[in-house]
Amino acid sequence: MSQQAFQILYNALVEIATAPAFFDDTKRLQEIAKQALQEIAKPQNDEVQ
Repeated sequence: MSQQAFQILYNALVEIATAPAFFDDTKRLQEIAKQALQEIAKPQNDEVQ
């Protein structure tokens, strides 16, 4: 996992832990998860090419 992907995941978890009421908006939570997964996938794609 790249440092950037780890940072995105870490930041998302910190936000969820510190402001759970904000994450009643599941669409926002899905966007964060999608962004993190895309960042995790990027280094793997670069290595294959």
